[in-house]
Amino acid sequence: MKQLAYANMVSECYTLETMIAETPADEVITRKSLEWRLQRVREKMEELMTEPLSVHSLNNWYFDWLRDKTVLREIDNGWTEITTPFLDRRNDCLQIYAKPENGMILLTDDGYVISDLRICGCDLDSPKQARQAQGRRAGRASARHV
Repeated sequence: MKQLAYANMVSECYTLETMIAETPADEVITRKSLEWRLQRVREKMEELMTEPLSVHSLNNWYFDWLRDKTVLREIDNGWTEITTPFLDRRNDCLQIYAKPENGMILLTDDGYVISDLRICGCDLDSPKQARQAQGRRAGRASARHV
């Protein structure tokens, strides 16, 4: 696991170094942002190689990675587009949308996942799927009351 994470970071360093080299000198904010990101990745590499692997360190590494790879973008009417590092079957990043509403946060993918499953032939309305969904709901309900 450590080797894979380290290899991914080396690749990311190379990409960032290339982007810095290709960024015009007058684009100071872009260059500084890339340089900051490169320094952060290098620090993580050092931390990864000096820290003993544990469940706690793996958890921290994963959530740092998730936070670094998730992009938030304000769009129309109070909605925020959240682009995750998770890929769909076409290797596109999954996106969800969030909007504060009545003291809560409304989350939606605008029906993308269910539509995509149906397009590829998944029958979400079959009796078998209904039984499985009911079993999952029952499992979550009992887990909440433990």
